[in-house]
Amino acid sequence: MLVDNGSSVDVLYHHAFSRMDIGDRRLENSRTPLYGFTGNEVHVVGTIDMPVLFGSPPCQVWKVVKFHVISASSSFNAILGRTTITALKAITSISHLKMKFPTDFGVGEMMGDQTTARQCYLEVNQVLEIDPRNSIESTNQNSCFPAEETEEIEVVIGNPSKTTKVGKGLPEHLKRDIITLIREFADIFAWDPKDMPGIPKVVARHSLHINKNVVPIRQKRRIFFDEKRAAIEQDIDRLLEAKFIEPVQFPTWISNVILVKKHNGKWRMCVDYSDVNKACPKDFYPLPNIDQLIDSTAGNELLSFMDAF
Repeated sequence: MLVDNGSSVDVLYHHAFSRMDIGDRRLENSRTPLYGFTGNEVHVVGTIDMPVLFGSPPCQVWKVVKFHVISASSSFNAILGRTTITALKAITSISHLKMKFPTDFGVGEMMGDQTTARQCYLEVNQVLEIDPRNSIESTNQNSCFPAEETEEIEVVIGNPSKTTKVGKGLPEHLKRDIITLIREFADIFAWDPKDMPGIPKVVARHSLHINKNVVPIRQKRRIFFDEKRAAIEQDIDRLLEAKFIEPVQFPTWISNVILVKKHNGKWRMCVDYSDVNKACPKDFYPLPNIDQLIDSTAGNELLSFMDAF
């Protein structure tokens, strides 16, 4: 069984369910499909409530788990998601392959096996190699795929820089109505930071819960080439013009900016929170690509929505 903090439901694979000899008649119909991380749709055969015993004597606890039974190939029998992890009040440790949770008789514990985990990892990689659409490179390049072929339309007629996409397979009358509606409310589209004035700070600004006992870190200035420097200056000018950011004379924390290449060839500006992560027990900000670090500075009160551009 895979314990997955990122799964919103508990999943039981049909090949494991069939070996339980319960019978499909016990399954309740489910019309709601599941969607994977990359947006792919997974058909649900049905759902079933099953009692599951967690832990070993005497620290055990029973929980009724609502499993979504799916028909798909996997090296795992089931996936334990956030719903049951929350119900157990469990804490997981990936590095130790261990999960602990409170019971009436003390702290319950479930441990994984390194050999089995390694075997499952190798089997998953074999599946990815067979189907290139599931590869890591493919996922990074196109994290989400449209359900059908799309075509580009101008939101503002005569301005090719302000466009969006609609499905090609839509009925003509429906496509026409959607395009008319989009152009009617073209003013709600934000093409630039200055198109979003008046955003309350309570919405746009995020406060970092930094441990007061941690010594502030000022990262050294990183060297970058001309193309990245120009992209940084352009982004900063746009943010200053929109009054999204302001200069800080005496910052206690200084973090470098990160530039990540978009699919359209432009740069996305983010912030290197690697040092702040270590000092924030309640927050975590993963880096998009550590190999694409560049230079600039940012205080700990920097607006978190900067990486949206």
